[in-house]
Amino acid sequence: IEEILDKASWAKKNGNRYIFTEEIIEKIEIIEENNDYMSKEVSSEQSRTQKVDFYNISNLAFTKPSSLSYFGETAVDLRSWTDLYVRFVRFLYEDYPEHLPVGQLFHGANRIDFGNYDLSQKMIAPKQFANNLYVETNLSANNIVGKIKALLELCLVDYENVVISYESKETSAEKTSSDYEAAKL
Repeated sequence: IEEILDKASWAKKNGNRYIFTEEIIEKIEIIEENNDYMSKEVSSEQSRTQKVDFYNISNLAFTKPSSLSYFGETAVDLRSWTDLYVRFVRFLYEDYPEHLPVGQLFHGANRIDFGNYDLSQKMIAPKQFANNLYVETNLSANNIVGKIKALLELCLVDYENVVISYESKETSAEKTSSDYEAAKL
């Protein structure tokens, strides 16, 4: 930054500080106003809810689920993708207990996804979903949605009967990049 400011006609170094001309200060104020306006637009855009498309699963990194609807029964107080997954497995198990692959490898896994208490001791992050039944939850958001999709196919449930809504979260890298782009205006 110092190298740029040293070459700029509108900045003058005064000791360890730089002095800017009045014209530049006015432009900076306009840029800051535009940044405020753009950040409000970005904030409202980021809070938009999206739905999982089981036919074309997008990258779910830096997202948080907001609701799960299973045959019209809705869960909205979701804290994480793990929470959503456990609730989904509960819903599915109530209707299709015989289809859940308890004690078996499932969906390309090299570990057991569903098991009783004894098998849960071999899981990394087991969560109980029914009496003496546990599900492995040490998974990324995309892995969770992939397993939900595979479970729907296994139980012959149409994708339309499960609606997962989620919101994007802005990362600090994205924020820095958008701030930089706005400052260039």
